[in-house]
Amino acid sequence: MLPDSLSTAPRTKSVSTSELARRSGQKAWLLVFLLLLFVLPLVAGPYWMYLQSKEEITREELQSDLLHARSLSALAEKDFVSAESILSSVADRASLQEQWARHDTPSMEAHLRETQKLEPAFLFVGIFDLAGTARVFVPPANIIGHNFAYRDWFRGVRAHDQPYVSEVYRTAVPPYPLVVAVAVPVRDAHGDAVAILMGTYSLTQLTQKFSRIERGAASEYFIVDQHGVIAASLDERTHNEVIQLPVPEATNAALAGHEGDARLKLNGRDSFVGFAPVRSLNWAVVYARPESVALAPAFHLEAKYRSVSLYLLLVYLATAALAALLMRRQTAMLAANQALNIELEERVAQSKAARDELDRYFTLSIDMLCILGSNGYFKRVNPAWEKVLGYSTEELLSKPRMEFIHPEDWAASVQEIEKLSKGVPTVEFENRYLCKDGTYKWLSWHATPLPEQQLIYAVARDVTELKLAQAELLRAKEQAENSNKFKDQFLSTMSHELRTPLNAVVGFSDLLTEEQYGPLNDRQRRYVKHISAGGHHLLRLINDILDLSKIEAGRLQLSIESVALEGTFTDVVDALRALADKKNLTLVQHPAPDLSVRADSTRLKQILMNLLGNAIKFTPEGGTIEVAAHQTGDFVRVEVRDSGPGIPEEEQRHIFEAFYRLGQTEKSVEGTGLGLAITCRLVELQNGSLGIESKPGSGSCFFFTLPMVATVLKHEQPSGAAQFTMGGVPRILVVEDDSTAALLLESQLSSAGYEVILCHEPERAVEMAAEIQPSAITLDIIMKPVGGWDILSTLKSDSRTAHIPTIVVSIVDEQAVGSLLGADEYVLKPVEKSVLLAAIERCLHRLGRRERRGGSIMIVEDDAATREFVSELLCKEGYKIKAAADVAEARAQIRAALPDLVILDLILPDGNGFQLVAEWRANARTSDLPIFVLTSKDLTTAERDYLSSNAGALFRKQDLWQQALIKQLQRAVSPALVGRS
Repeated sequence: MLPDSLSTAPRTKSVSTSELARRSGQKAWLLVFLLLLFVLPLVAGPYWMYLQSKEEITREELQSDLLHARSLSALAEKDFVSAESILSSVADRASLQEQWARHDTPSMEAHLRETQKLEPAFLFVGIFDLAGTARVFVPPANIIGHNFAYRDWFRGVRAHDQPYVSEVYRTAVPPYPLVVAVAVPVRDAHGDAVAILMGTYSLTQLTQKFSRIERGAASEYFIVDQHGVIAASLDERTHNEVIQLPVPEATNAALAGHEGDARLKLNGRDSFVGFAPVRSLNWAVVYARPESVALAPAFHLEAKYRSVSLYLLLVYLATAALAALLMRRQTAMLAANQALNIELEERVAQSKAARDELDRYFTLSIDMLCILGSNGYFKRVNPAWEKVLGYSTEELLSKPRMEFIHPEDWAASVQEIEKLSKGVPTVEFENRYLCKDGTYKWLSWHATPLPEQQLIYAVARDVTELKLAQAELLRAKEQAENSNKFKDQFLSTMSHELRTPLNAVVGFSDLLTEEQYGPLNDRQRRYVKHISAGGHHLLRLINDILDLSKIEAGRLQLSIESVALEGTFTDVVDALRALADKKNLTLVQHPAPDLSVRADSTRLKQILMNLLGNAIKFTPEGGTIEVAAHQTGDFVRVEVRDSGPGIPEEEQRHIFEAFYRLGQTEKSVEGTGLGLAITCRLVELQNGSLGIESKPGSGSCFFFTLPMVATVLKHEQPSGAAQFTMGGVPRILVVEDDSTAALLLESQLSSAGYEVILCHEPERAVEMAAEIQPSAITLDIIMKPVGGWDILSTLKSDSRTAHIPTIVVSIVDEQAVGSLLGADEYVLKPVEKSVLLAAIERCLHRLGRRERRGGSIMIVEDDAATREFVSELLCKEGYKIKAAADVAEARAQIRAALPDLVILDLILPDGNGFQLVAEWRANARTSDLPIFVLTSKDLTTAERDYLSSNAGALFRKQDLWQQALIKQLQRAVSPALVGRS
């Protein structure tokens, strides 16, 4: 038994050792297995956290893109609603509707230019009839008379007679930009549409507005029309090309009225996309960011999580290997585990910091960001609230938000909250919030509701300083307007107070030079000339100052028409030739037979007179002055070149400034320093520009440009023109270059028993009238090669024809100009026979009555010197004169006896001339009394219109009125025995 026992013991020990080894090995592998099992969740845990963080980041970024899309949608809707409102306000103007009914194109163009000022994004503004034909267009373009009924904007408005914003299309006006049309109906007094007012909204302007909002952002936005065509984006190709947005799923959903967010492919890149409809326009907004930009925080976390996971994996694999080999080194392993735990804590802290980065935008924003709950409380606010209002976050979250709102703003705030509850975003809503110190601050709100979450995401901005600045600007504007009003009142008063005595000085000095009241010795004659020259100089200075004031105040009225340069050059050169001859200067007029411009004829002559007068003034004796014109593109360049001393470059920069005079000539040459300043502004008012080319010692060239118009060729005389005949019935000379219009007038007049003679060549009108001496003349205005205004002026200045009554028959409605030039009647085309015959009968009646008059004239003037001067001037012409110093005296004399004519000042001590005109026109006894107005008052447009209808002629004391008054009197009243009472 012993051997057996002895043999068994070692075997047991061996088994135990092997078992121990086996068990140790099992424990080692079990430890390794357990360690590996522990590594997996440890590595998977951070990865799971990363996935959760990435998912949350994705949701928030998509939500942010949706909020951006909603904001851009609200801004786009506001911009176009604003444009519609501007057009609707213009279309609803009664004056525009009346002008449309009268086909008053110039006045309607003024409305359109004002519309462009109100909305600079409008490239063009036009009025179209209900057939789609363009009738008025600003800026001028060669589309008048073209039909645009095929356009989407026309069909949109005509479908419901409501404002409409069109699809993106390319306009028909060079350079053919891409635009969106905003169109509204123009209604008459019954509310029926009679025309369509349309403005083409520049897509470039639209893009610039939104690009400023998204400046510096790594994102893209797309505003698309109802067909998915891009109207605005950061892609410059869309400014010149019609491009469909390459994300149809987002575009179609938004155009269908839905909003949302998604991850889509855009131009081959994975992108985060938010989309929202622009509901009032049936448009859509798409906001997109590359996935790499949107998920940048997640990618940052991913890199960190990979580093942590790799590091942990390596540590635990090494630890498992060491644990399998070094079971007994538990202390070292515990130390390693402790170090690993510390590292893990640091990594967790880093993970928390990365998560905090996601809230940094909310926390660090200088704007006041908040989330509002449906219960009326703030759910979250950023620190900017505490900085602006002074309340802590806890105080803001603990009170209903209505407690912070100013009581006067409660009603508006509640109304805005109700809109938000219905899903309508808030844009630029303002109210006042209570600060902790008891004051209130103005906040401007932008908010977007999320009804499904019963939350409102909002951003507010402190605009208190802006409101104060706006109030200050408003006060400054009111002060400036009051100052401007006071300046106008001062100028108006001073113009009368200065012109009245100056007119007397100039007038009496001119009378003394005629030596009618006795001879003057040489010294007296020289002194009188000094007085006259000084008076004329002061009068020119006052007139220049007031002209400049009118221009700067925008009160200067222009009568734009087609003006032939050839005739204008001749008139100006002839007028200044005597002045040039005094200095032995050569005036050279280069021909310009085929050049015409769009300008005011009178102001064009004033421009040329100023430039030629300056050239004559500064050119030394024996020099040469040239006037020339040539075409430059769509403009005509007019040049006045002299051989004078030239102007230094440093002087040229200031030469067009008011009151500036050349340093070398300040004392040697007379002048006000206003001529070039007025000339520059007159050119600019007529859509031109004024410039200078000059070098010292090489003379100067002043040039200006004006828009060119086609020169109308002269009509040929028809072979069957009427021959001059004699007869016992009244003879009417019809001056009309259009044969159809001439035959119509001949038919109407012949049927009434008049003998009619046609003149188809306007240049022969004056000679024909002098030869046949008709009973009356009908005269068109728009004729070539000589215009009606020039013919009328010549007829009334020629002693052979001045007495013949002249009736203007024209489509041009310029009755005030016709009256000033001596027209006896004014009839607008299309001509009604009864109106034409009544005008001719009045002329013939006045002609017979004028021949029977005795030349009695009453002068109503409060200034004694002016009253005496006018009396002396008219007595010298053979008229009997009565004088009245005020309204009461004028009324008394009219009650006693009617004069043949009244010369009336408008500014009187006990009333004004308008009162007398109204009284006399309302009284049957004086309703037909001829009235000439002689005044220095600056007249408004309404006052001018009134006088053109109720006075025979208007003369301004600041002009050279004496000869014009005498000529008009000779046509109206025959002189009698000289006398005065």
